[in-house]
Amino acid sequence: MGFLILFDFVKASNLYWEEKGDHYILNNNLIELKILKQSEIKKEIEKLKEKNLLDKGYVYLWDEPAWNKSEWVRKTLTSLAKIIREVEPNLKIYITYPEGVPGEKGELPLDLIDIWCPPVHWGIGMRLDKKLIDEFKSKNKQFHVYYNRIFLVDLPAISSRVVPLMLWKYNIDGLFLWSTNYYTYAKNVNPWDTETWYYMKGDGIFLYPNEKFDDVIDSIRWELLREGLEDYDYLFYLRETLKGKKLTDGEKKYGEDLLKQASELVKDFWNYELDYEKYRDLRYKIGAFLNLIKEKGGLL
Repeated sequence: MGFLILFDFVKASNLYWEEKGDHYILNNNLIELKILKQSEIKKEIEKLKEKNLLDKGYVYLWDEPAWNKSEWVRKTLTSLAKIIREVEPNLKIYITYPEGVPGEKGELPLDLIDIWCPPVHWGIGMRLDKKLIDEFKSKNKQFHVYYNRIFLVDLPAISSRVVPLMLWKYNIDGLFLWSTNYYTYAKNVNPWDTETWYYMKGDGIFLYPNEKFDDVIDSIRWELLREGLEDYDYLFYLRETLKGKKLTDGEKKYGEDLLKQASELVKDFWNYELDYEKYRDLRYKIGAFLNLIKEKGGLL
């Protein structure tokens, strides 16, 4: 896993258009919008190319479009995605679509999307399982998720650690965090007073300011997310190590059993083990096993 840069120079949610031949209707006025948007997008893409950033990020068309509830939303997003494909086919298109599966009837065509990032906590999230994820990825696409309602102050602490393990179990390519400090641009939000927060307690706030607002204080939840990412690293190296030819049958069986134990900590996206010691103890076992294999020269 790595980091991608979000390019938000396209503001689809500010537009209302329908395709009419070579023209578009914007707010019921016939204008040559396609030519206008192509010109704007080309300028932004040239900037990305100059900085060698084109392959390091994606264009974020619209935040949580709900086109099953509004037909013009679907038409707008589809039309804009087509323009981007025409201007620069290599620019990745990223969509946080919460209501349906891209490629299904009435949804965004698969050739107009590169990365799908649905929510876990509502909408399509209730349909997510390994079969759906694997089928989507089999079409040479990336699958990310966002899970706003799990990194909360009033949930068990392990909730902030378990998400990377979910990514590992379901072979998910990325995790989208919409904000770590939204109080820096939201009005009348005191990060130290949860009663002033706009959203659920902890949603969008991982990092806190000091009294002078000139330094950052991290949270226990942020550190637990780091722990979870380290869990992911351990499991990645364990899985890769088990592909080696220098292991005995007994070592492979033991390593596979460790992977199974890790998978069993997560039943699904909504049900997972709450006992912190089980995560800790399993990681110690994996670490000890990897050290043993390293000593005999069988580690990556």
